Amino acid sequence: MKQMRPLNAPPVNLAPTWIALVVVWIAVLVNQPWIFGLLFLAWAIYDMVTGESSFVQTLNRNVHPIAFWVVVLTWLAFACLYIAYAIWSTSS
Repeated sequence: MKQMRPLNAPPVNLAPTWIALVVVWIAVLVNQPWIFGLLFLAWAIYDMVTGESSFVQTLNRNVHPIAFWVVVLTWLAFACLYIAYAIWSTSS
């Protein structure tokens, strides 16, 4: 069954979603974990700019500030870990 958007909803630009999916597939296929670090960093920045984070459910920074910041800080920690792993594993 085709999903339909509400009549008053603006069209959504899906290009960023498709690009991110291609990047994820490339990262997996070429075994480059630093790319996941960049994606987690982009995800955290996007969440901080919009004030909403979607993990298991959508969290609004003003409504659920503790849960929101725990999720965003998790994305930032993952970004640092993946990038650090990529740097350390190539330098040894």
